[in-house]
Amino acid sequence: MKTEETPIEGCRVEYLNLALPVTFKRLFDDQEFDVSEISFSTHLIARLQGDWPYITVPVFLSHVFPNFSIYIRTDRGIEKPNDLAGKTIGIPNYHFIYGSCVRGMLSDGKV
Repeated sequence: MKTEETPIEGCRVEYLNLALPVTFKRLFDDQEFDVSEISFSTHLIARLQGDWPYITVPVFLSHVFPNFSIYIRTDRGIEKPNDLAGKTIGIPNYHFIYGSCVRGMLSDGKV
């Protein structure tokens, strides 16, 4: 969409590369966008917090598996997923979809 290789008939696409705080203000407070890309977890949080005029469209702009960015300390004896039981797992926030996915996979015991 950004390069206009796949045009959207009848639509004018304006790609804005904004810092997240600016994007979130314009999206949440001003509600100035007709379409916006945000993480699924951010969408869920917004829906739970009240009036949210956007719906989810199942378009995945990123094709990266969330477990590509799991980093463990080498001095903690962690060699397999089960070794994480009882450990502290940190993610920046719940808007960070990869962290939320990894926590879900670990809690389901599927990793």
